[in-house]
Amino acid sequence: QYTSAGGAMLERCLKQASTFIADVKDVVRSQGPGPKVKLELASFMYRIQAQYQLHFKNLCYQLHIHVPTGIVITSYPQELEQVLNLLIQNAEVHGLSAIENGQIWIEAQESAESISLSVRDNGAGVDSAIAERIFDAFFTTRLGRNRGLGLNHAKNLVQGVLGGKITLEASLEPGAKFVLCLPKI
Repeated sequence: QYTSAGGAMLERCLKQASTFIADVKDVVRSQGPGPKVKLELASFMYRIQAQYQLHFKNLCYQLHIHVPTGIVITSYPQELEQVLNLLIQNAEVHGLSAIENGQIWIEAQESAESISLSVRDNGAGVDSAIAERIFDAFFTTRLGRNRGLGLNHAKNLVQGVLGGKITLEASLEPGAKFVLCLPKI
């Protein structure tokens, strides 16, 4: 009896370790960025919104896009989409899971040389005690369910491949707000 229970526990732990190692390899693996192309930002964002439409409808969440048309950037669309997906998923898992009618907004502002993209939600927010560690590798507030690599990977993509900065902005409003500052080219 103890042997079969121990064997089942060992098997479960090995599967978790295998998944964890695969996730780490995905983050560490350097395949290089995809092709750099010109993007009309509003169209790009609406495609991302369409990907989440059905998923969020089932959860009673909404993703709002407030990006002026005509903003064109030359960047890496696959990596930018990956960063936005990581931020949206982070909002869903950590911010919105305990509330009904979750909302996520993606907004853009343009300056001469750069764009500012903000991803904010109306969820639980980020406690100031953990805010300074939120981009650290393996830092998570959901032990056992997350590996703590999502925001670290987003930061690495933004700073490395996309040539920008990502910050968590303190806010008096409920929820969390991440701001990306990216060069137009």
